[in-house]
Amino acid sequence: MKWRELIKERSSIRSYKDKKVDEKLLEQVRQYMKELSPLIPEQKTEILLLGKEAGPRLEGIVGYMGNAFFAPNYILLLGEDSEEGYIHAGYLAAQLELKLTELKLNTCFLSINEAKAVKTALNISSPLTVTTCISFGHGNPEKDSNRIDIKSRSDVRMEKIKGHIAPKIAMDELVSQSVFGQNCDFAEDAMDPNWEKAFYASSLAPAALNRQTYRFLIEDNMLYLLDREVKHITKEDRYLNDGIVMFYFHTVLTAHFHKPDSWTVGTVEKKPEWKVPEEYFVVGTYRLF
Repeated sequence: MKWRELIKERSSIRSYKDKKVDEKLLEQVRQYMKELSPLIPEQKTEILLLGKEAGPRLEGIVGYMGNAFFAPNYILLLGEDSEEGYIHAGYLAAQLELKLTELKLNTCFLSINEAKAVKTALNISSPLTVTTCISFGHGNPEKDSNRIDIKSRSDVRMEKIKGHIAPKIAMDELVSQSVFGQNCDFAEDAMDPNWEKAFYASSLAPAALNRQTYRFLIEDNMLYLLDREVKHITKEDRYLNDGIVMFYFHTVLTAHFHKPDSWTVGTVEKKPEWKVPEEYFVVGTYRLF
């Protein structure tokens, strides 16, 4: 798949046509569910493909303000109830949403408000917890809207897109070099241009309540993904977001060259010389070269 193009193309659609998804497309989705690249192979996961009958059952217990959108189909991901389990689920869910985008189907991530209630409503007996849900189908047309595309404070463009408009963090706020808040100049610092492509893709990652709380810090050959707690966003949703960001970065970077390893998930000690604000913690590390 052309990951960069799909990442730019995807958008959240919150209204769907009462139209069945072609069975041939659903079969491609089922097949792709078996081909996902794991972030943490030892993590236990289950993925369920559901029909429109799930919509009324999910109403009130998933999605912002309990809105499940009554979509033609849903994908439900179950995993281990841990930080690693939710990050891994986000990593898998990102792949599924981009595959659906490639199939010209519209999607939206739905937060899980009551995981136990979801299992009860859908008669799921798995010991795993419900981690996230994706609604999908043929979306109702939305008006073109303008989005400010910010690559840096000196490179700001306006482009028209369809779907729900979400703010996007500027690259020079997203990525720091050695010291938190110290901007990276990819040209001046003679960095691999593919790093910039991967960071830009990461800046487009969907996030709970459109709050992009994650940040990157580069030190020598290591990249650190940082995140922080904010009001109204659960730690589970924050970890899911981190998993999506990890996939976006890794898949765009490795589209240009082979890299055998990926992210290492887990908190590490922040170095005093990084001057990272107290509220941030390290979610994972990535060896750039």
